[in-house]
Amino acid sequence: MYEREKKSLRQGGYAALVTRPVRVVLLSAVFAANAALAGVIDFETLPDGTPTYDGQTIFAEYEAVYGVTFTLLNRNTGEPIGFPIIAKAGAPQTAFLGCSDYDAPLPMQGLGASFLTDDQYLGMTGDLLISYTIGVSSVSGVIIDTDCRDDGGPPCEQWTITARDANDQNIAETVIDAPTGPGDPQCINPDAGPGDGAGITWSFDVNGPNEGQIYSVLIRYTGSATDAGIAFDNFSPSTLAPAPAVTVSSHPWNKICLGETIELSAEVSGGTLPLAYQWQEEVASETWMDLGTEATEQVSPQSTTSYRVIVTDAETRQATSDPFVIGVCQLTPDLDGDGCIDMIDFAIFAAAWLNGCD
Repeated sequence: MYEREKKSLRQGGYAALVTRPVRVVLLSAVFAANAALAGVIDFETLPDGTPTYDGQTIFAEYEAVYGVTFTLLNRNTGEPIGFPIIAKAGAPQTAFLGCSDYDAPLPMQGLGASFLTDDQYLGMTGDLLISYTIGVSSVSGVIIDTDCRDDGGPPCEQWTITARDANDQNIAETVIDAPTGPGDPQCINPDAGPGDGAGITWSFDVNGPNEGQIYSVLIRYTGSATDAGIAFDNFSPSTLAPAPAVTVSSHPWNKICLGETIELSAEVSGGTLPLAYQWQEEVASETWMDLGTEATEQVSPQSTTSYRVIVTDAETRQATSDPFVIGVCQLTPDLDGDGCIDMIDFAIFAAAWLNGCD
């Protein structure tokens, strides 16, 4: 017969607790709003140093410093149904049954005595949503006590963790499965298998040039074991994408003949999406005129002209490219003025082209 248990999920400063008739899983996650805030939220204290207490509701308590909030959602409608609460390790059981004691993860895993949890909505009926005020590029965490029911075998627990962009579109997903096999015979319930009280690490990194930033993380129970619960711990803010940097390129050349059109492209690294573009043309020394606002710009200069682009990311950080010079060749067939169009004219043209003629 299984004891009723609760799982505490700790991720990004948020934990959720659910009742179930087996070992509870504890989730520990790492997120950050910027590089300066890359510490771990362990839920032992609030940002001002005030100790947390058993049953304390957590929603926006960490938002001002870490830029994260925590909400429980109805998994069928996606509507908010509550907020997670703090659970403290040790008897009486409020989060999960570990290998050796109530609410106790295995030692040497860097997990503390406070977890974010809830015993009414998560697991089988609800999801945990961690939301960010600004996008982050990478997150990681640990799910603890993801275990099984029958001699370390099925039915077992499973958690699906999804990273979403600013439009709530999925951009990355990972699945945490309970490890199977014999459990520790010295544990309270060896049937739970090797996942009993153990931590399993997961992570996302969406810092690629074509990928969006993470604005929320959704944690959902997807296992076959019934009455599963979850616990969230050791939330560490992830790093913000580096400030944008931009250069300009052209295709296929950086020189054209009079009357031709050339396309300029902005090559951006870093920054938080979405990006805004402002192309400019130098109309006098250090005087710039605005052009288009797309990632590319088509121009038809009448003479050698400098262009640049200013990129602004979602955090209002700006980067300005170095001036990019487009040379324009004023093509007349008789380049040496001798009245003949010959190879000498071609040689003059080729030299002018290579040197960015005007």
